[in-house]
Amino acid sequence: MAFDGVFAFQGKDHITASQLGRIVEGVAGKGRYVLPTLNQMTAEMQTANKVRVGTGDLVMDGRVVTNETAVDLTVESGTSGYKRNDLVVCRYTKNASTGVENFAAEVVKGTPTTGTAADPEVTEGDISAGSASAVMPLWRIPLDGITPGAPVRIAPVASTLKTLGDSVSQVDLRQTISLGQSDDSLHAWRRGKVVTVSYRRTKDGFWSGSTGAVTKLGTMPKELRCGYDIRVPLVGDVYLCVGYDGVVCLYNYGAAKTYALGFGACITYCV
Repeated sequence: MAFDGVFAFQGKDHITASQLGRIVEGVAGKGRYVLPTLNQMTAEMQTANKVRVGTGDLVMDGRVVTNETAVDLTVESGTSGYKRNDLVVCRYTKNASTGVENFAAEVVKGTPTTGTAADPEVTEGDISAGSASAVMPLWRIPLDGITPGAPVRIAPVASTLKTLGDSVSQVDLRQTISLGQSDDSLHAWRRGKVVTVSYRRTKDGFWSGSTGAVTKLGTMPKELRCGYDIRVPLVGDVYLCVGYDGVVCLYNYGAAKTYALGFGACITYCV
């Protein structure tokens, strides 16, 4: 039907799973991922033969699947001297007669080997393309002999729109610092993962101090720190430095000297 209202009152049942699936893919993106809700379907071994999948929600080819109660699944015992990878999966099936879609969690057993264990092969399918069955791997359970290791997450956890927005939004953190002998301005701001530090000497006459002298300007907040040292030439033998710990300073590499005119510099880096 052309131009059919989905989220609109029509006086009848008219919304289909395929419509909602396309809308979810259009808004959140295609693919398969766990949503950052509830316990994010965290998997934990309860015993050597039982894995518990926690609460959470996932998107599988546009279908939103929810799990509001932790589920315990059976893991077959390993074999001494052999390694094996099992998979915790979400399995999708569609009844050909009724069109009813079902989802269930299960463990897919891998093949024991004396070498490097490989994940068991599964037919992932594509619900959006009309597959009547599909499998979404969630966790890997590595077994070494009869001992199961901690489950390893396979399905990625998606970021919320807020998180994505914060990652590209500009965080403007400004402070003006007075050093006593004259006024200096130090500005720092962040746009997404890019940070810019701007320093400007607002008055003439700067005494560099002796070789190795450090003039501290301020300390960057944690969200603006890069975790390593950066320096750029400022004037003469004096450098503007941003330390791994967020300390911003002027460092004199040369002899003591007075610089008559004002100066400034910028440092840009990624965090």
